[in-house]
Formats: sequence, C-alpha cells, structure tokens
Amino acid sequence: MKRQKNIRLSDRAWEKIKFLTTRYGTQTTAIEIAIDQLYEKEKNAMSKYVTVINAYGKEIDYEAAVNLMDDDIREQLHAELAPCSEQEFFDAYCKAHREKYGEDFEPAKANPVW
Repeated sequence: MKRQKNIRLSDRAWEKIKFLTTRYGTQTTAIEIAIDQLYEKEKNAMSKYVTVINAYGKEIDYEAAVNLMDDDIREQLHAELAPCSEQEFFDAYCKAHREKYGEDFEPAKANPVW
C-alpha cells in the first residue's frame, strides 16, 4: 500500500537521499532501502538481548540482573567460573548471594520486583 506522506528533512538528509537516488534510481527506492537497512541493523541489535531463567521459570533480563549484583560476589564468581554461560553464572550468583545475605537475589524470586 502506497501512502503519500509529507516529511521534513534536513539539507544533510536530502543530500544523502540524492546520493542514494543516483545508485538506486528513485527517491522512494533510496528511502525504502535506507529504512530497511536501519531496521535490520536495529533488529539484529535487539536479538542480542540475553535472558536467563530463574528457579521459578521466570525469564530475566541478564544485563539488568548483572547491574543489580554485588560487585565483590560478581567479580569473585567471574574469576572462578569464566568462561561459562550466562545461565550458569546467574545460577551461581543466586546461590552465592543467598549465602552472603541470607535472602534471595531479587531477580531470583518468584515475582521479582525491579
């Protein structure tokens, strides 16, 4: 479906569209190809999002969990376990956190509250 859209672009953007038009034939084709390429790049970046599963079967954003980890425990485990999977590291951290603090690491709980 083709829809006419009016958009305002900077002079810099129009210069790039003109350049791409010489390669791809029309402004529409140049813009669509540029959008497709940007979309694929962003989609690939998002697919690198890593999750782990806690003991209750909850999917946890691994990077968010790492940001909440105790620095000393995290560094000690890294020295002991690396290389290992994110899941192995998360499980080991949860155990070490419980041993040190006497309570579950928040992302390891049945209903984690961030």
